[in-house]
Amino acid sequence: MKIMNKKKYFFLFLLFLFQLGFIQCYLPFKEWFTNSPIYSDDFSIHYGCVLEEKEMLNHFGSLWSYNPFFRAGSITQSIITVDSKGWGVFVTLFPFLPTAISFKLYYILIILTVPFVCYLAARYFEFDVNESLLCSFLGVCFLHVSICIDFIYWGTGTYITSCYLSVLATSLFYNFLKSDKIKYLLLTILVSSLSLWAHFLSGFHLVFAFSVCLLAFIRKLKLKTIFLVICLVIVMFVIASPMVLPLIKFLDTKVPYYPWRPYFTDDPLVAVKVYFFQLIPFNKYKNIPFQKSAMVDIGLLLLSLLGFYYWWEKGEKQKLITLSGTFVILFSFAYYSSFFKAFIDLTPLRYVIAMNVFLLIPATAGLVKLYDSFLRQKPFSTKMASYIISFYFLFLLLSQPLYHLYIKKDFRLSTEMPNQIRELLQFITKNTTNEGRILVENSGWESNHQYYGTHLTFLFHPFTGRDFIGAEYSSDPFNDAFVSFYGGELFHRPLSEYTLNDLDSYFRLYNIKWIVCWSEKAVKLFEKFPDYITLVKKVDKFYIFEVKRKPSFFLKGEGEISVDTNKISLKNVQPGNGEIIISYHWMKYLKTLPEVKLEKIYLLKDPVGFIRIINPSRDVVIYNGY
Repeated sequence: MKIMNKKKYFFLFLLFLFQLGFIQCYLPFKEWFTNSPIYSDDFSIHYGCVLEEKEMLNHFGSLWSYNPFFRAGSITQSIITVDSKGWGVFVTLFPFLPTAISFKLYYILIILTVPFVCYLAARYFEFDVNESLLCSFLGVCFLHVSICIDFIYWGTGTYITSCYLSVLATSLFYNFLKSDKIKYLLLTILVSSLSLWAHFLSGFHLVFAFSVCLLAFIRKLKLKTIFLVICLVIVMFVIASPMVLPLIKFLDTKVPYYPWRPYFTDDPLVAVKVYFFQLIPFNKYKNIPFQKSAMVDIGLLLLSLLGFYYWWEKGEKQKLITLSGTFVILFSFAYYSSFFKAFIDLTPLRYVIAMNVFLLIPATAGLVKLYDSFLRQKPFSTKMASYIISFYFLFLLLSQPLYHLYIKKDFRLSTEMPNQIRELLQFITKNTTNEGRILVENSGWESNHQYYGTHLTFLFHPFTGRDFIGAEYSSDPFNDAFVSFYGGELFHRPLSEYTLNDLDSYFRLYNIKWIVCWSEKAVKLFEKFPDYITLVKKVDKFYIFEVKRKPSFFLKGEGEISVDTNKISLKNVQPGNGEIIISYHWMKYLKTLPEVKLEKIYLLKDPVGFIRIINPSRDVVIYNGY
């Protein structure tokens, strides 16, 4: 037993070192503890969200807020970030660390846990130590050779971790139903919570897998077990409620406009193309360093089918039903739910990853079956020859990702802000004020990431203290995404359609005083009106214009205004015809002190509506009443 334990720890340690080297390819060790976050791709969005979540938790004890610096007043950023909530909580729990460092450590830790999570999941699915180590090895290799390697680089690795945690949670739930032991129920709650807070969409994995697992044990369920399962559901909802309830509260603000739907397909034959023609849909995505091999998907499926047969042969029906049923549901959801409006916004193709991670368990059983059938009774020389051949094919599979990771360094993340962006932000800080907003032309996949492979516009406000419009990535399905400037459109309208009167109307509505843009279409539009819009500076590719208008956040009436998270303070108010209208979006939980009549008024084509106060007092504070 001691020898077996030493062997277990030794191989787990080797896998840990392998994973450590894997992470080092993304973020070198020397950058782990520098006071600079990761800026690459979605990391800049997540860092902005984490900064906001830390402030909300520290000051309001909540994970959503009314943000007056975002889209002229919005709650969307704080309710739609389903993949950064755990990040925000983690950073808040370590106040003694600089936010940039704890931000990086969270990402490092969730990737480092993969070999251990795989090992534990296999153990709880009743594999022995050797089989569990094999499963752990497969789980680590899958990260390297699949689209997971790109997800981690894009800043969406929290979903990857949630997939692995979902498998572990399912194995614990399986043990609970099989043994009725409370410790497995408590562990299920713990791991499921970690999975949900890593990425809320893992809730679908858990619902699918737990439902099938219940069906597998339906004949042996006792009333006590059923009661405890109901308690599990209630407890999990309570744990997830800080994320779920805000979404439910604001479902009425959801709109069908959603110009980019990532990870979905409109091809009904996509699964056939993957498994018969080796055409992976993810390979069509831009800026992927190397094409992923469909042999990974095919190999996992074939080995899993053999594993299912192995369990059927051994009479392990509950395990067979649990994992084969979960596979069928995830397969159907990943490849075919894109054709249903109710599911299309859930980015269905990402569930291919969850499906394959769940298949790691039966695939391990399939390898064990192969070994038992063809090698166990063979002489040592035959086994060694088989091992050498197997490792050769494994090397062929791993050589390409390892080349791009270690030699070409294609997955190296950036913790340095581009000098051009630094210069741009310095100019904005020195030459603009908070009297008016700054309209920023954004850029993402649709325009080849003009901000040097980042979404750094998301950090313009925290880095400058200025109020921006359009700086956020405005392709989410909520009505305030109307306040956007990207993809050749301004406020969901082609730039070519704007007249001087149109621009003046919207610039007054949103109190826009300065403009930052980079595209030829935008520059051409603004240069058409030199008497109204003047170029004041060019930094690299970015043009900075100033609008010749007196800035004011009062659309009707006059006064002084200052804003902070969850609060708009009005002083020395002078109403016009008994009312004031301000350039901030209305939100249904806003209240006033002292209490006055606060209404919503729609202006131009903005679908959210703005704040109107009837008969205001001289000084008014508008706050989020939750």
